[in-house]
Amino acid sequence: MAVATVDSGVREGERAPVLTIRWLEQLQTFRAAQAPLTVGRTENEAAQVHIADNRISREHITLTVRGDRWVGTVTGRNGAFIEGRRIDGEFVVPPDSELDVMLGHPSGGIAMSFSTRDPVNVYVGDQISRRRRALNISQRTLADTGVINAGALIGIEKGRSQPRAKTEASLEQALGWPAGYIEELRRYARAGIFQSAPSAQATPPGQPQAPAPAAVAQPVAEEERTELLRTDTANETTTTVEVTLVTDSLHIAVEAIRSRMVMLPPPTQPEYPGEIDKLVTDLSRLEALASSASHNSIDVVRELGDIRRLRRDLLLRAATSPHARLGHTLFAVRQNAELSLDEAASLAKVSAEDVRLAEAGAQLSAEVQFALQRFVTAMGINSGTRTAG
Repeated sequence: MAVATVDSGVREGERAPVLTIRWLEQLQTFRAAQAPLTVGRTENEAAQVHIADNRISREHITLTVRGDRWVGTVTGRNGAFIEGRRIDGEFVVPPDSELDVMLGHPSGGIAMSFSTRDPVNVYVGDQISRRRRALNISQRTLADTGVINAGALIGIEKGRSQPRAKTEASLEQALGWPAGYIEELRRYARAGIFQSAPSAQATPPGQPQAPAPAAVAQPVAEEERTELLRTDTANETTTTVEVTLVTDSLHIAVEAIRSRMVMLPPPTQPEYPGEIDKLVTDLSRLEALASSASHNSIDVVRELGDIRRLRRDLLLRAATSPHARLGHTLFAVRQNAELSLDEAASLAKVSAEDVRLAEAGAQLSAEVQFALQRFVTAMGINSGTRTAG
C-alpha cells in the first residue's frame, strides 16, 4: 500500500465521511463536524482519543477535514509509520477506505486503523473479530469448518462488507450468539454510534458493552514526558520499551501477519516466495523487538517463541515452491537435517555468516552461491522429516 499524500485539488464544500478509529481493544467514531481531532497520551484532556502509553506524545496526531477527506498530521516525537515507513508531514484517509498506522515504532508501536467505510459495518466487524478472538477461534478454523472462507471473513471484520443471511446465521452459531444477534448489533450501532460521547450510549439488554474512551488521568507536572524509543540500524529497540505494552503490540502484529498469510498466492505462482519474504521481514523485526524485551517477561518469551515458529513455518513453505530462492531451500535443508549455522557452513565449506546472509536473501559471490547450491543438492531438500505446518 502506498502512503497516501494530500491532494490539494479537493473541491471546497465537500464533507468527509464518518471516521472510525480503532486501536488495541478500543473503537470510536467521529463526524466531520467534530474535527479537528487529537490522538494523544491519556493526560491530555483536550485530546479526543486517549492512549495510556509513554511512547505516545501528548499530541501525537492531529486529524482535520479537507474537502471530502480526513487528513492526519503527525507531531509525536516517536512518529508514525505506514508499512514500516515513517510518515513525514501529512497522510490522507480517502473515502471508503482504511489506513493502518503504527504509532511510536514501525513494528513494536501501537497499531491504529483509520476507516472511512460504513461505520455500522466497521462496528459489527469489530464485534465479530473481538468475539472470535475471545473464543480463540482462528479464521482458518471457520474456513475449514465451512462457516465462511477466510477472505470473506477478513472483509467483514474490516468493515468492507456484510455477511449474507445464511453466512450470518452460521457465524452466530459458531460464535455462540443467539439467532439475530448480528442484526441487533447493527440496530445498536445505528442508534448510538454517531453520538459525540460514546461512553454515554445505553447498552440494550444482552448486547455487548460499547467501547468507552479511556479514563483521563490527572495532568502531570511536566509539559512533555514522551518515552523516546531509539532504534539502531537494524530497527531493534532498546530496553526502554515498556514490556507489558510490548506484549500486547507483539500479539496484535502477529495476528495481522497471520491474516496476511491467508491471502498468499498459490505456491506455484512466481510471486509466492517474494510475498513470503515480505512476511518474514516483518517477523524478523518483531523478533528483534521481542528479543530485546524477553529477559523481563515470560509473556514476551512466549510471543518470541510464536514469532520464531511462524517465521520457520513460512520459510519452509517458501522452500516448497518451484520458484524458491537458494536461501529458502538452504533453510529447509538445515531445518530438516537439524543443522546449526556452523554445522551447515562446515559441510558447505563456507562461513556461518555466508549461510546466514544466503537465508536472509542477501547478494553472495558466485563462489559462495556455487558452494551452497552444491551443498543443497547433495543434502536434498527433503533430508529428514520436517515440513511446514
